Amino acid sequence: MTPLFLDSMWRGGGPHFDDTPPQFNGQENDLSSEMDAFAIARHGKGVNILFFDGSVRYTRAKDLWKLPWHRQYDVNAASNITFPAWMN
Repeated sequence: MTPLFLDSMWRGGGPHFDDTPPQFNGQENDLSSEMDAFAIARHGKGVNILFFDGSVRYTRAKDLWKLPWHRQYDVNAASNITFPAWMN
């Protein structure tokens, strides 16, 4: 379930569970919200992800906040985030 490689607007990033969702597709806030690089509507309303187990799946942009990016990542924090309309 841990992402290894995925569609992005930038070379990489270290998403945090409290990163603010971009208000529009392609928005780059700054390095304080590293999820912006991945939370894009590249394929439909999401991205393709290669996971550490070798599987590849499509994932909606708003569901990126629910993935276990690293051991300290809080996958339950997404329930407290209000996502913009373009992600719904």
